[in-house]
Amino acid sequence: MENWLRRYAQERNIDILFACEAGSYTWGTQSGDSDQDIRFIYKHQDIRSYLSLKRPPDVLDGSCPYDVQGWDIFKAFQLLSKSNPSLYEWAFSPIVYIDDDFSATLKYLISHCYSAYSLAQHYRHLMSRNLKDLSGKNTYTLRHQKQLIQALRAVIITKKIIKNKGIDDAGPYFSFESDETDILYAFYRNLVYAKKRGEVVPPSNMREMIRFLETGKQQLELEIKDLPKGNESIPFLNEWIWKILKL
Repeated sequence: MENWLRRYAQERNIDILFACEAGSYTWGTQSGDSDQDIRFIYKHQDIRSYLSLKRPPDVLDGSCPYDVQGWDIFKAFQLLSKSNPSLYEWAFSPIVYIDDDFSATLKYLISHCYSAYSLAQHYRHLMSRNLKDLSGKNTYTLRHQKQLIQALRAVIITKKIIKNKGIDDAGPYFSFESDETDILYAFYRNLVYAKKRGEVVPPSNMREMIRFLETGKQQLELEIKDLPKGNESIPFLNEWIWKILKL
């Protein structure tokens, strides 16, 4: 993968500063038909292009042979200053392809400057959107099961942020084997194993978990309110960009 990314970068006259896996492979929920989702942060090799009237592209993407998307450092750092959840997941990805100490600074900045409140609200909204689509159904498909996996994951991450009152060293990732007795982890594990087999768990079990999550939404929102709102990061990000661009 690293060699493929290096060739990709050479063809586009960019330097990839950090590249990782995202999506199902990072969560251990991939099945036989899952795509690899490659995400990266880059800078353009021609530094003058940043001072041109026609700015260079700040997003690069493609779908063959992998689902690939990269963000230019200016786009990435602007989003970092806003506690972007995608960068939160990229920074702590357990599968990294290219990294020259970039992720160490990235993780430090996220841990010290990101708004735990904003992150938790993002995952709570993600849970709510998926539950809204699932509520009131009599039958469930593999797509619905995937939505419930996403809803459960969002709840677990939110609770993790609340418990730590911020962002811990593992970021959003967790082992769903770690707590055999917790109802959320146990059901999440069952859903993942069913997904890998191409099966759907019984509808009654799905409905029971959906009701359980809906019942707990209000309490979750109350607990999120007391989370820290983060610290100013723009001066730090400016210094980092100037260092990367050797200015």
